[in-house]
Amino acid sequence: MFDSIEFREFNGERHACVKGRLQVWQVIEVAEGYGMDVARTAEHLGLSLDQVQAAFHYYEANPEEIDPVIADNQSITFEQIKRLLPNARLFEVRLSGD
Repeated sequence: MFDSIEFREFNGERHACVKGRLQVWQVIEVAEGYGMDVARTAEHLGLSLDQVQAAFHYYEANPEEIDPVIADNQSITFEQIKRLLPNARLFEVRLSGD
């Protein structure tokens, strides 16, 4: 049904992935920043349009699988990262006009 999607195990859990590449949730999280634009997402991630479209189709059919993973990723705080990576440093990037 989803020819460009494969399943891999991460930390004992099955995750949908674009074959040989990123997990579907990662593609969707980036795509959300581009208003779900296939071409801009593909360019940003170095994927083909077909690969991104496959991730979109999988997500459309399985949002209950993907949305919680994205929410988990977005809930991670710098303090949690610092515990895992003690040398991590927080910095801000100011965009012109801000």
